[in-house]
Amino acid sequence: MKNQLKVVKVLQLLVLLIVQMCFSVGADNSLPEISVSASRTPISSTLSGSSITLIEADDIHHQQADFVSDVLVTTPGLGLSHNGGVGKLTQLRIRGAEANHTLVLLDGIEANDIAIGSEFDFAYLSTCGVERVEVLRGPQSALWGSDALSGLVSVASKRGNGPLKLDGYFRGGSYRTWENCTGISAGNDNHGLSIYTHYYDTDGINTSHTGSERDGFDKKSVNIRYDFLADNGLSINLIVKHNDISTDTDDFEYAQDYSQHLVDADRRNEVIQNYGKLVLQYDSPSDGFMQKLSLGVTDTKNDIIENDFRIERFVGEKLKLSYQATVRHHTEHTQHTVTFAHEREREKFKQRAAISIFGDPNQNQKVTSKSNVLEYRLGMFKRLFLGASLRKDHNNDFDDSNTHRVSAVYTPNNFTTKLHAAHGTGIKNPGFTERFGYSPNKFIGNPELKPEKSKSYELGISQRINNQLNVSATYFKEKLDDEINGFASTDTLGVYTAENLDDKSKRKGIELSFDAELTESINLAGNYSHIDAKQPGSAGNREVRRPKNTANLLLDIEAIPDKAHISFRVNYIGEQIDTDFGVSPSRRRTLDDYILLNLAASYRLNQSVELQAKVENLLDEDYVDVIGYNTPGIRGFIGINFNQ
Repeated sequence: MKNQLKVVKVLQLLVLLIVQMCFSVGADNSLPEISVSASRTPISSTLSGSSITLIEADDIHHQQADFVSDVLVTTPGLGLSHNGGVGKLTQLRIRGAEANHTLVLLDGIEANDIAIGSEFDFAYLSTCGVERVEVLRGPQSALWGSDALSGLVSVASKRGNGPLKLDGYFRGGSYRTWENCTGISAGNDNHGLSIYTHYYDTDGINTSHTGSERDGFDKKSVNIRYDFLADNGLSINLIVKHNDISTDTDDFEYAQDYSQHLVDADRRNEVIQNYGKLVLQYDSPSDGFMQKLSLGVTDTKNDIIENDFRIERFVGEKLKLSYQATVRHHTEHTQHTVTFAHEREREKFKQRAAISIFGDPNQNQKVTSKSNVLEYRLGMFKRLFLGASLRKDHNNDFDDSNTHRVSAVYTPNNFTTKLHAAHGTGIKNPGFTERFGYSPNKFIGNPELKPEKSKSYELGISQRINNQLNVSATYFKEKLDDEINGFASTDTLGVYTAENLDDKSKRKGIELSFDAELTESINLAGNYSHIDAKQPGSAGNREVRRPKNTANLLLDIEAIPDKAHISFRVNYIGEQIDTDFGVSPSRRRTLDDYILLNLAASYRLNQSVELQAKVENLLDEDYVDVIGYNTPGIRGFIGINFNQ
């Protein structure tokens, strides 16, 4: 606690420095940042009525982040929980929603894993070859469909550009960790090719509180991107991604009173992930017309291995075909953009495990759907920017759904001040387990089951004080209807069903952030989020694993121009609630708040070689994310970054 108080005082002093060092007013010559996910067609992020955070390759490089989750933790409105150390289940929650309410796009490929409840596990997503990460907060289902109920994370890989180039890094450090990222790329006006391979291996920490067995993690991946642009406006994009993952896990030991405890076990998860996408696009700026046809594939296999024998397998496959047409019409004072999209999707799910007294879990299921999307954007006098989108989802096995989103951006002074507002709805379709159960012969399907639905609005303002300081504030409110309980009891003992809950889950909060250029070589950025997320029911209990208060601070220092760089990161995670299943009956417990300090430094020897070093959890904080799971202590890494 003394260390935390000292850190809080330091943060207060740093924030006060902003007011003292940022007074000179001047013109802003920065280029607009383009978002590929705030609309069906790329737009400037300043024109988006949604709350959006853009994380660039330079940010990832300076922090020496190994995984995308390492940079997401600094984003306002987000909460991350880890079931142990590196490579263990990592869940992300946006604005207090559920972990499966966030859609993840990898180069436009829908990557949520059908095999694990259409959720995305961020434990495996590395930063190797990543050019940009976009985070949109608030419902995005009207544009992107189910899973985007509370927001969206879009990850873009690096394109091939310029002469043949080799780049990447080698790192090693605590827990016998070794990592290598190697990329080769090249491109010209018409062609671009990039190939990145990633290898990560660590002995890890002991995940459980008992025994001494370390739970290791091993990952091998390759990412290939090819881009072609013809002189007549035709473009072709081909994306192929492959991940081969093995991560050690523990098992639960059950006592006579039905309490459960995590204990060492000879178990591991073996995961294969394959993603692919082909995009054909024709853009004719002269007549304002653009067409795009795309085919996306997500194929995952999750095996649970115990004592070197496979005991369970979960397979998910998603095939998505999409056609999109956009018409643009601009006048002297207005800009009109209309986009129509039609999508067809097929999902398959396969489960294999031994038959037991709890039923026969073996099953093959599938679902098909089709969707129509209409989006209209209007810009007026370079001050007012409006957006509206409608979506209709037709499902063959459960209720159809309609979603919408409207937004507005107003700037009276060329974005020195930006006022933004948005209202939207989101959906989350029932997953295969919610529709068919773990053991179909012990589960009664509910033909009346409806998708989960949310309604949300937000109001915000951002203000550029001068060239050195930007501040912003956003208030949001959201409610979730028809939340699905996939383990509802029936009149038959041992047989379950799924049902929509009558009560609503409610969330509201504020997000505050700033970015200050203290000097030409020192930049300070920070944010604070307060999220009040309540479970359904009259009791109004807080949702579990949702910190009410979080704060982040990033200090970047260019110690020697073009030579030495220091990055200092502070993450404050406020107290939160979790359920303790180590006692019977289980009970809710409050987890203490904690602060994590990370330090990364680099020194460039020449244009091609850079030495790197970082220390994570600098204060050796003893903290709990999820009850029953250990977390890493202080750890250090050194490495070499190469670029030639």
